[in-house]
Amino acid sequence: MNHTRDKYNKAFHAQYSLICRNSRLSIDNKLLIYLAYLRPVITYASPIWACTAKTNLNKLETLENKTIRMIARAHWYQRTDEIRHALNIPSLKQFIHKLSTKFYSSLPSIAKIPNYDISNSNNRKRPRYTLNLVDN
Repeated sequence: MNHTRDKYNKAFHAQYSLICRNSRLSIDNKLLIYLAYLRPVITYASPIWACTAKTNLNKLETLENKTIRMIARAHWYQRTDEIRHALNIPSLKQFIHKLSTKFYSSLPSIAKIPNYDISNSNNRKRPRYTLNLVDN
């Protein structure tokens, strides 16, 4: 997770002048920069590492929340959930859940992949936690 946070911070600082509070870009353009450039940095290979500890996901969500609050020019008393709802941005956990579901549902369509056997007793199974991210 530290590597992901470092990559996000580098990408964020590269785009800071465009999405900072003093930028003259519209909120729509700032959101586009965030959704097209910054969010993929956080969610890269997320179906694989989505079963990580909740504290690691919370650290990444904190980075995302700071960015969204900056884009929306939110005051300290405004809740992040309300800002997300107003901007129509799902939380990081919801987004990773959507990506994981899409990834694991597309696996059967890939040719030459071995079948997944639920009754198999070895420990190399598909992570179950990724499908329960929203239920936290």
